[in-house]
Parts: sequence; structure tokens; C-alpha cells
Amino acid sequence: MEAVYRLLNVDRGVPEVYASSYDIRKLLYAMNVLNDGKKIDELEMPRFKKLIEKQAMKKVKNTYIE
Repeated sequence: MEAVYRLLNVDRGVPEVYASSYDIRKLLYAMNVLNDGKKIDELEMPRFKKLIEKQAMKKVKNTYIE
């Protein structure tokens, strides 16, 4: 952004960048702790949520998230 401002001779400061990203490993660990250490397939869920979970598990099969 700064390079574009200099190229176009715009007298303007570059906006601040804040560290707003999260470590997915920490979020997954926190979710595990909140679920008393149970896996997703061990939790009791309504029927609709089970259908969604089944589809989601197909997408994450053989990945780090699984």
C-alpha cells in the first residue's frame, strides 16, 4: 500500500495492521477442553447437526483437523 501511495504521490499514512489472526491449534484445543475432552463423534447432537457433521467429516478425512 505504501508503494502505491508513493507512486501516485498521495500524502497519506499507511493504516495500522493489528495481529488479529488466531492459531487454529489453540482454538481446536480450547474446543476440546470445553467438550470435556470428548471427540466430535462422542458428543450428543440433534439429528440435523449429525447430518452436517457427517458431511464435514468427509471433507476433513485424513487431515490434521480430523
